[in-house]
Amino acid sequence: MGQTMEHPRIRVGIMGVAKIARRSVVPALLQLPDRFELVAAASRDEAKARQFAEEFACEAVTGYAALLAREDIDAIYMPLPTGLHAEWVGRAIAAGKHVYVEKSFASDAGQTATLLDAACARSVAVMEGYMFLYHRQQAVVQDWLQQGLIGELRHFHGSFGFPPLPADVGRGAESVAEVSDPGGHHRDPRRVGRREDLRIPDRAA
Repeated sequence: MGQTMEHPRIRVGIMGVAKIARRSVVPALLQLPDRFELVAAASRDEAKARQFAEEFACEAVTGYAALLAREDIDAIYMPLPTGLHAEWVGRAIAAGKHVYVEKSFASDAGQTATLLDAACARSVAVMEGYMFLYHRQQAVVQDWLQQGLIGELRHFHGSFGFPPLPADVGRGAESVAEVSDPGGHHRDPRRVGRREDLRIPDRAA
């Protein structure tokens, strides 16, 4: 599974034609043609799948199950709403696909543990999409802290949110994933400051 002598590139399928796939992830994949091959994109809506596929010169697939059934795909990029992650990450793992899934990985710790156990059993890689951790701004701030340019980190305050979403866009409102998605941006600054002792209260506005 993945890179082999026969298939030196990772063959990727897109599960859900979300804006982040169109604007960020797929263009980035296409900039690394020696590492990745974009094979297909799936949507529950045939027209949306076809439009996305035409834009990025890949195959259109109607339905997520049909994407997982393909033998010419090694890894799945999944920008689905969080409420769908437990089902489709699980089904992708069962199909033997590696998965890069947008945050939040699942709706709760129990679902996450179950999915990780399944991935280990199937020997596939799964990863939660926290792209901002790899932005060069992170290294700059860490360097400033190490040099003492901005003093000792004692308090961090931030706000993050989303504009109103269309009525037909779901994020699993019944789960805590609603909070952990934007809230995760506030927990992870501890990594930059190397201060795991910082207390960050869980609070939903």
